[in-house]
Amino acid sequence: MPAPSGVPRQYGTRVAPHDWSSRFADVLLRYPVLLCALNALVWFIAGQIAFQNLDPYGDMVETFAMTPNWELGTFKHPPLMGWVAKSWFLVWPREIWAFYLLSSVCLLIGMLGVFRLARLFLPLEQSVLAVLALGLTLPFSTLGFKYNANSILLPIWPWLACLFVTSWRGGSWRHAVALGALAALGMLGKYFTGVLLASMFIAAVATPSGRQWLRTPAPYLAAAVCMLCLAPHIVWLLQHGAPTIAYAEKRGGVPIAWDHLASFLLSPFSYAGLAWLLALWAAFRGKALFRIRQSFRRTGPDDVLFWLTFAPLAIVAFFALAAGMTLTLHWAIPVVYAFPVFWLTRATAPDAAKVRWAMGALPTVWATLMAAGALFAVAQGLNGALSHYREDAAIARQLLRASPVGRIVWVGGSWPEAAIVPFFADRTVRALPGLPDHPPLGVSPVMSRLSRLGAGALLCRLNDAACQRESVAWLKAKGLPAIPSDITATRQGWLFPLKIPTTYRVYWYR
Repeated sequence: MPAPSGVPRQYGTRVAPHDWSSRFADVLLRYPVLLCALNALVWFIAGQIAFQNLDPYGDMVETFAMTPNWELGTFKHPPLMGWVAKSWFLVWPREIWAFYLLSSVCLLIGMLGVFRLARLFLPLEQSVLAVLALGLTLPFSTLGFKYNANSILLPIWPWLACLFVTSWRGGSWRHAVALGALAALGMLGKYFTGVLLASMFIAAVATPSGRQWLRTPAPYLAAAVCMLCLAPHIVWLLQHGAPTIAYAEKRGGVPIAWDHLASFLLSPFSYAGLAWLLALWAAFRGKALFRIRQSFRRTGPDDVLFWLTFAPLAIVAFFALAAGMTLTLHWAIPVVYAFPVFWLTRATAPDAAKVRWAMGALPTVWATLMAAGALFAVAQGLNGALSHYREDAAIARQLLRASPVGRIVWVGGSWPEAAIVPFFADRTVRALPGLPDHPPLGVSPVMSRLSRLGAGALLCRLNDAACQRESVAWLKAKGLPAIPSDITATRQGWLFPLKIPTTYRVYWYR
């Protein structure tokens, strides 16, 4: 299907379906939910082709082990991502593909939320274009592969914005209740959600209709519901020394990293640059500089999207400067959802022909992505990438079979590597960060009813000298031998031509 000419065509103009790509575009325009589902499915398949393991940093397997007893908090993050992972694997098998499927479901829910947000401001065709553009952003494509404390916000923030706008426009008390409940859920996902809530307050104060909304019961009902839902978690924090807040405070009090701050503020371009270019091409007219200016203009005094889009960046930058926080670009992952909708609400000349051409090209783009995923997997194998060759599933099962102390009930040591045992081998084994009788604040004790520590193992990476020293010292302090066992496994198959082994050092406790 040839690319359209520069002559603009307005939405609603019928274009004859000349070939399969035109018919495919027709289907997506008629069923935009299908576009969201196909995008999530394609990235799931591409991820399965490209990645033979969970993420190399252990974020995913960590979430599985964070709330073994449905705790109301953890030593590191709020508990929602642990609850979701635990619930998911009560139904799905504990396999790598199932974890990536969970990530894709989060992407799908988030994309549906962005489509709903777009429909509050845009006609159907432009809302579909917003979803198409969203699929070009990194958080809703490559970065969405990894389920962690950032991606758990992808399905929450768009719907939170939808409820805020709906309540703002005179929604019922039910919308206010839902807004408060979802705000609490977002805070339980990551305290970073407070940035979005603060942005909502700024939007309300800065706009005439927002100030009118503040004179209604809705925002106060939402705030009350939010605090009520958060009350159990707040009580847990007070009882356990607020470990999640202490973890967040570790990011402060350091010299300002100006390069990190700049990269965060430029995240709309680094994370959503392709989406922006698509919007400029398909929905604006004029010279390049004019299109750019138009895409960032305010539409009026009640431009709530302006504040929802840019206030989070400004708030984070302010606190980074005030508290000396070290920013990372990944903090912008949940922020990007609003940009495609923001740009398209500024559109000056949406062109139906260009949008249809872009949608018709999607199958080719998706096939290219899968081919690129296959090439990436082959390159990882040929280059000997350790994350590609890691064989944690076999290690976890071998550890249980090789145990000289009988059935183990806990495993500690290197974190989050210890979590591979309950995930891949036996979900009843308790994974602990560090030593079992010296856990971080917020970690539930592993002692039995008789206050005796059951048989267990300390699993250390070979390059984790600190874990090995602490394990030896801990066992000797208890009068036990500190004789390690090395457990090794090697990935098999044509994707693993170099036969690079995975080895962990294990210390046993009886």
